[in-house]
Amino acid sequence: MKLFNKKKETRSLPMGRKGKSAFAVYTALVLMLCCCTTTAFAASDPLTVINNLSDFSAPVSGR
Repeated sequence: MKLFNKKKETRSLPMGRKGKSAFAVYTALVLMLCCCTTTAFAASDPLTVINNLSDFSAPVSGR
């Protein structure tokens, strides 16, 4: 059966100098985002950490 034996010629897409540099910057940003992220773990009680996040909110005026 010749269903899987089809061979096609592949060519790279033409890309100018600006396209190559933009792709390089994009690739570097994606790799930096994927490689440099870390997970923050709660020290003892996760609910205490979440409740402490309300300290960072803007104060509400009591008028």
